[in-house]
Amino acid sequence: MAMTKPIRDEGAEPEEPTAQVSPPLGSARVALWGIFLILLGFALHFARSVALPLAIAALASLALRPIVRTMGRALVPAPLAAAVVLIGMLGALGYGLVALSGPAADWASRAPEAAREAERKLRFLSEPVANVNESTEKIQQAAGKAAGIPGADEFPTVVVRSRSVSEILFAHTQGFVIGLLITSVLLYYFLAAPDDFLERLLGLAPRLDDKKRLVAAMREIQTEVSRYLLTISMINLALGAVVAAALVALGVPNAALWGVLAAVANFVPYVGAIVFGLVLAGVGILSFDGPLHMLLPAGVFSVLHLLESYVVTPFVLGRRLTLSPVAVFVWVLFWSWLWGIPGGLIAVPLLAALKISLQHVPPLVPYARLIG
Repeated sequence: MAMTKPIRDEGAEPEEPTAQVSPPLGSARVALWGIFLILLGFALHFARSVALPLAIAALASLALRPIVRTMGRALVPAPLAAAVVLIGMLGALGYGLVALSGPAADWASRAPEAAREAERKLRFLSEPVANVNESTEKIQQAAGKAAGIPGADEFPTVVVRSRSVSEILFAHTQGFVIGLLITSVLLYYFLAAPDDFLERLLGLAPRLDDKKRLVAAMREIQTEVSRYLLTISMINLALGAVVAAALVALGVPNAALWGVLAAVANFVPYVGAIVFGLVLAGVGILSFDGPLHMLLPAGVFSVLHLLESYVVTPFVLGRRLTLSPVAVFVWVLFWSWLWGIPGGLIAVPLLAALKISLQHVPPLVPYARLIG
């Protein structure tokens, strides 16, 4: 049977071809940016041995650049000024590590004994729980004997061998020294030739007006980020000094060590204060007798930290550089997962630098408002 073609009506309008609906351009762009950020996160995680020293050196150079510029106004060449600043910083860091390594190693070696002492002093809190556990064990032993299970009243002894403090320190010393050397070399080049990257970036701008706007924006970003990093570092050092003086007045041993740790922990808002407050609570338990005296060091630190967070820092920095607590918490968690403790310490300075940079790009200002 022959197939016949359908007769087309001459007066009928031609049928329009069915158009394929494509996803909006915005969705595709968001998806591409999401894939890019995920890949960038994995790349930073696997390249942490290089990326972490680079990030630390870049932030440190922004904080120390005003000092190099001040020396430059006194006709000191930039390479010489960078060398002087770097040697001074490494010398102060080395002196601090040597001075505090003894007390830190002493506290670390006392950890098992300190745990037993803390348990003894807090026995009045744990006695009800211990009584319940003892009763539960007796019931289990009685049930085992009634069921005829051999050895029900015997428990195997488990011996756990932990590494000594010297083994732990030696395992981390090599990586710390290599990272410090890489960071120092990068920091010297950033301080000795601060405008090298900017000059290379200007080559991408096609017109003279674009070059001028780019130079003005970059200068302003560098100035504000440098001012923020230097100011927040001074505030944290002042907080550490005040905490150390307060602990000396309370009679807490090794107060200088705890003051330095307070200054370092304050670079991680909220999380750092909570962790260090718990540490001071443990120090108070080991150093004093009586519930009130035990909690006094942590209580004094909490008061000083609240004054710094809600009075001093907002007054010095202003509301323009305030950060959202949610953004800070998520950002610290992300960088701590990515690079460990060093990532958590530099997370907030990175977030502040990102906010300052976004504020100088008009299309990205709404994203800066999300940060704080």
